[in-house]
Amino acid sequence: MSSKKINIDRPRIDSSEINSFKNFDAIIAQVKATKPFYRNTWFIASSAGVVIATIIIILVIVNQYANRKPDTLKIETAFINPPIPKATIPYRILKINANADTSILLQSGSTIKIPIGSIISKSGKPINGQIEIRIREFNNPATVFLSGIPMQYDSAETKYTFETAGMIDIEAFQNHERLIINP
Repeated sequence: MSSKKINIDRPRIDSSEINSFKNFDAIIAQVKATKPFYRNTWFIASSAGVVIATIIIILVIVNQYANRKPDTLKIETAFINPPIPKATIPYRILKINANADTSILLQSGSTIKIPIGSIISKSGKPINGQIEIRIREFNNPATVFLSGIPMQYDSAETKYTFETAGMIDIEAFQNHERLIINP
């Protein structure tokens, strides 16, 4: 067992004995004065280290983004990417009247019908007057390959290949402005 002294019937302390111990200056002198933790050298050094490390990390990150070229920030590849750019299928360019129904007969025997009001500006306004139609056909495996049109797709992590009997690429312009199909 431990040797602890327990006073059960301690004698009462009178006021003169209490007053003899009221020398608070002596008690305060006995207690060693300690600095608050935030004034200790170890705390100041640690805080300075954390601040310096944070500044260095921020400067490195900002410097990396500042030195990037705009074209490296966003890397995109074209959806249609011809394997041999100089061997692409050329467009057949036609001038048609947007105010009249038009039928175009292609070399393959296909017919493209362009009714009045089917082509509009990007802002949705109807087009009047002469427009330029650019057409090209991909009707065999060689022209489909040279077009660079992707023929593979993924569905539920299974890769499939499109089958085609032919495709047509049609673009419309008026005064060098690209036009769109009226939805």
